[in-house]
Amino acid sequence: DVELKNEIGKIFRTHNILEYKSPKDSLNKNTYLKVVSYALLYKTQENQVDEIELSEITITLIRERKPSKLFFWFKRNGYRIIQKYPGIYYIERENHFLTQIIVSSELSKDNQKWLTLLSRNLDRLDAERALKQLHALPENEKEKYGSAVLTVAEDENKDLFENVKEDKNMCEFIRNFMAPELAVAREEAIREGIAEGREKGIAEGRAEGRAEGRAEGRAEGRAEGRAEGRLAERKDIVIRLFKAGNSLIDISGIVQMSLAEVEAVVAEG
Repeated sequence: DVELKNEIGKIFRTHNILEYKSPKDSLNKNTYLKVVSYALLYKTQENQVDEIELSEITITLIRERKPSKLFFWFKRNGYRIIQKYPGIYYIERENHFLTQIIVSSELSKDNQKWLTLLSRNLDRLDAERALKQLHALPENEKEKYGSAVLTVAEDENKDLFENVKEDKNMCEFIRNFMAPELAVAREEAIREGIAEGREKGIAEGRAEGRAEGRAEGRAEGRAEGRAEGRLAERKDIVIRLFKAGNSLIDISGIVQMSLAEVEAVVAEG
């Protein structure tokens, strides 16, 4: 057996079910009963009966503010509420899963450095502490764990972190910490820009092609029209000269057409 020194882990056994509620979420009796149902369902998934002892399953519920209505419901229904450590309440009852409710706003910032950051009421010292704690993490844990905490803390304290980022030293650390993500974001933006530019270029090319095609078509149509008009005029001259008694050879020289073309016009007319 391993004994956990962290106050939150003191209650843990072999199987531990944890439910975290964000600062905006509620924690009421329905939430509690839902997690109890998770624990019961987990127990029924054992390979053989009593493979998992009920005493080896624990429930941990985490929320920033104390769930006063839920505590009142506990007391009214025969549960005992024992504050074991600052911000850590044990919920006890006979034949009941080992349960603790953690109120993160009441936790010791010295002992619970990470959970106390999941709050929407951080101050500047908390924000700077968050960044320094992240900086102290091993490289392989910064992205895996640190970025998740930083994201929640920033989302819930936007104005505070914007002010902290104006600090030159803090801003430089954030850039370094977020460098891998920023690099990925830049690469994605470049790919999107290339794809968008390619699509735009294709569309513009098609539009220009259609415009050029229409222009060329109009030009060719005008040229063909003029040519056909001149040919019709020459054919009319050929017919009139022929009717006037001119020979086909003379007509060919006058209208600048071959003898065969003149003969064809005369035959048509």
